[in-house]
Amino acid sequence: MPLRMFNCPDGATRQISQCLEKCPRPEGRCLALSHLTFIAQSQREWEGTSSVTQLIKPTRLAFLEITKDYAVNPDDMAFMMYGTLHHRRLEVINKRLEGLSEQKINHDISGTLDRLEPDELQEGYYKLLDYKLVGAYSVARALGIQNGKEVDPDMIDWELQANKYCLMVEADPELSKLFLISRLMIQACIRDSGLKQIKILGLPKRMPLIPVKRLPADYVNEYFLTKDYALHKALESEEMPEWCGYEGSWNSRRCKGYCQVYRFCPEGAQINKVKLEV
Repeated sequence: MPLRMFNCPDGATRQISQCLEKCPRPEGRCLALSHLTFIAQSQREWEGTSSVTQLIKPTRLAFLEITKDYAVNPDDMAFMMYGTLHHRRLEVINKRLEGLSEQKINHDISGTLDRLEPDELQEGYYKLLDYKLVGAYSVARALGIQNGKEVDPDMIDWELQANKYCLMVEADPELSKLFLISRLMIQACIRDSGLKQIKILGLPKRMPLIPVKRLPADYVNEYFLTKDYALHKALESEEMPEWCGYEGSWNSRRCKGYCQVYRFCPEGAQINKVKLEV
C-alpha cells in the first residue's frame, strides 16, 4: 500500500524518505526516528494477492489505498502501533506455548492467523483465536450491549474474518492434519482510551473472550470471492468502485476520522469539506 508521505505539524506534506533522512523543520522531528520508521514500514506494498483483512474493508477503501500515494499524520498512527506491538509481544509469549501463532496462510487469498491453542474443553482440538486491540464501542457492539442493556450483537466483520481463517486452515493439507478446530473466539482488549467508556457502556470486562459462531462455508467463501473479484476488477479497469455506503463508512464516521484516503474519494472529500484530489 503506497503510504509515501507524512503530514507534518507545520502543515506541510513531506516524503517519508525526507523525514527519515533529515527533518527540515527548525525544531526537528515530531516523533522519535524509531517511531517514524516503524510507521513507514507498517504498510505492505500490493503484490497482487488480496488479504483477509484487506477484503473485510469496503472495496473502494482498499482500491484507493493500493492506487493512491497518500499521507498520514504520524501522531494519528498511535493505535496502529499499539495493535502491532500488542500482537508481536503475544507472538513471543505464544512461541513458548503449545499451538500455533502468527501463521501465514496462502489459499485463494492470503492471511495471518493470530493463534491456535489447545482447547481445554475438548482434548485433541484447538481454539482459533483472533486478537483485537480495539475501542470500547467495538466491544460493546460485538457483545450486544448498549448502555447496559442487551441489543442484537454486531460483529459480522469479526465473524467473517475468523471463519475465513478457519476455512483456510482446514483447506491446508498440512495444517488440517495437525489442528482440528473446535471453537472460534475473539480475544479482545480495550485500548486505554476506552477505559472511561467501560462503565458508561455497561461492559463487564476489559478483556472479554468472545465466542464466534461458525458461518456456512459457502457463505464465507462466496463473500471473500466476490470481494476479491471486485477489487481485482477495479484495479485492472482502473475504475473506482462504488462508495462504501453508510454501513461501510460507519454512517460517515470512518470518512471523518478513520480513512487516510478520503481526499481521493468524492464522498469522502465532500464529507470532510476538502478539494477532491485525483
